[in-house]
Amino acid sequence: SDVLVQPASHRVFSNEEYQAVGAKVSEDLSSADLIIGVKRVKDEEKDLIQDKMYMFFSHVIKGQPQNMALMQSILNKNIQLIDYECIIKDQKRLVAFGKYAGIA
Repeated sequence: SDVLVQPASHRVFSNEEYQAVGAKVSEDLSSADLIIGVKRVKDEEKDLIQDKMYMFFSHVIKGQPQNMALMQSILNKNIQLIDYECIIKDQKRLVAFGKYAGIA
């Protein structure tokens, strides 16, 4: 199956490096079965595609008021969410940013 990568100017690997190993660089992710990200989407109404499966840090598990609009959009758009915060083993998170989170 194809690997789609959204274009970006600020990340470790360039668009050209993704293309060199066979990925398709495209803004349109509507054909993807699973959309993997790191952080939550910027605009939950605009950026989430209906009836898709997403995997990212959503920050909705704790029920914080500032994240409830995202949770409602996920429900309204029939999205399956795999939240990294919920991937645990022996009561420990298996996915984390580490000590360099937020440092660019």
